[in-house]
Amino acid sequence: MRKLALILIAVLILPPLSGLAYVAPEFTSGKNLPDAMQGVYYSTRIKASGSNPLTFSFAPGDYAAHSVPKGLTMNKDGLIYGTPQKAGSYQFVVEAADKAVPAQTTSVFTLTVKPFDEGSLKAGGTNAGVIGAGFDDLTGVANAPNGGKAAMGGGLLFFVDGRGYLMESKAPFRNASRSYGAVEYDCLDTLGNDLYYFHHYLAKKGQAAESFNMVGHGKITIPATKNQYITRIVQDSIARKGRLALVMLNKRISSLSLTQEVAVYIQDGLLKRTGVTSGNENTMRAYAAGQEIHAASVFPYNGYAYFTGKADGRLYRMPLDGQVAQPLTAGRVAAYTAALYQGQPALFYADANQQLFRAGLDGASPQPLEGLRAGALNADANHVYFTNPQDNGRVYRLITDGEIAEKLSETPAKNIYVFDTHIAFEPQSGSALIILAKEGGPEARLNR
Repeated sequence: MRKLALILIAVLILPPLSGLAYVAPEFTSGKNLPDAMQGVYYSTRIKASGSNPLTFSFAPGDYAAHSVPKGLTMNKDGLIYGTPQKAGSYQFVVEAADKAVPAQTTSVFTLTVKPFDEGSLKAGGTNAGVIGAGFDDLTGVANAPNGGKAAMGGGLLFFVDGRGYLMESKAPFRNASRSYGAVEYDCLDTLGNDLYYFHHYLAKKGQAAESFNMVGHGKITIPATKNQYITRIVQDSIARKGRLALVMLNKRISSLSLTQEVAVYIQDGLLKRTGVTSGNENTMRAYAAGQEIHAASVFPYNGYAYFTGKADGRLYRMPLDGQVAQPLTAGRVAAYTAALYQGQPALFYADANQQLFRAGLDGASPQPLEGLRAGALNADANHVYFTNPQDNGRVYRLITDGEIAEKLSETPAKNIYVFDTHIAFEPQSGSALIILAKEGGPEARLNR
């Protein structure tokens, strides 16, 4: 029946009737577009009216006088977007076309690109609904930069196995079971009694093309349809298993971390945030020294996003409601976390040579911790946890005030997840997840 309906629709579609009156497209946007800034992402939409949906494009013209700023492009809906690379005043021709008539209209638009001025960017640090009150928990603050494959809440350990299933286990962590039957989970974190995660899964399987012969019409082909996927960030009640899609996405993400106010993550190198209750997504574009900085990893803490640059590997921080990124290190870092030192939050990071440093949260007064190197870093309110390259990557715990490190694990590790009562890590070889109490002791092993 469905096939017959599709065929009838295809047969009965008629070409547009001639003799009808059409209105030629007419631009409704002002010819002077909003100013842009060199090196800063820009977007504006050109609008026009017409009888049918319109298609926009840059039109040929005298490009000695009419030129589009390098770095900008325009889609068919009239959205001009991108990052202009050079300051100046530009004029260019835009065409609005009604292809159903056909008819088109062109006009010259003017755009001024101003030189980069950091003082004109949004400094941030004022929106309490985004940055919070400055009392974020330090426990597991760097779980996301360590991979985001494990989280703990409500007495349960959650982790993503090697096939992408969401698994759960309870003490003494000898066995695990699937939380759900679906697959492709990632980026775990907990907040209160809720588990948050990224989920990309097949919602509807596509159909292959079908062909058959119909009397009077010959061979009829129904085109193939593609698989339909759902990509989202989910809030899931640990106790009741009640899912809430916080944000619907079109691409995968990484480095999902939570504060009481926002979830922060990375998509295509761009920092993103969404309210943990509102689900409103915002792009946090970060700029430093006249350039946009794309991120490789991030965690939020006390109103700032601490992140590594994708291109230079340096550590930066930026207010969660701002645009100006402050470089915290002179060079590339191998790992980083926040922890308490003498009762105050401080920054701990390992440089490209894995030398461990302590500095202010603003990067001030970096001090090398003599004799200590780190491959991975994480923390709670009292300790810094690190993999020790001088002991084949085994996990150590550092009492920050006394700078005394003690060995916790016998198994070499490649990362560290920190929770209220336990830590977990993935071994350097194999696909297991190792769990042990914070003070050390027997290692429980769950196969991933």
